[in-house]
Amino acid sequence: MIAKIRSQEAAKTPGEADLIARIDQLLTELAPEITERPISVTWRPMRERWGSCTSVDRSIRISDRLKLAPDYALDYVLFHEAIHLQYFDHGSEFTDVLARFEDSELASAYLDGYEAAERAMLPPLELEKL
Repeated sequence: MIAKIRSQEAAKTPGEADLIARIDQLLTELAPEITERPISVTWRPMRERWGSCTSVDRSIRISDRLKLAPDYALDYVLFHEAIHLQYFDHGSEFTDVLARFEDSELASAYLDGYEAAERAMLPPLELEKL
């Protein structure tokens, strides 16, 4: 049964080509001035971040916690990381572009709620380490 569920989840998970195509679509629609595109977008086990970007090799890593997230939450993280291909920090130019994402408040609420639920499920000893 577990193998069947994992197989169904894997079928729903976008692959690298899907993620690259989605980033291209988001940048084309929301930030056409950003012409850099990622070379790779990969899922990674990340517990501290939702995503990361290395602008030097144009690679983006997305937390595997987002595999079954709503599209708007995944899109928000993809867009956020893709903006870093041009703007390396979270300065005003970066935040101005990110503000173009229409569902940013909803996505932020989802991500914050997910993290709160994860913290609520930690054993008391793990909470002390945070």
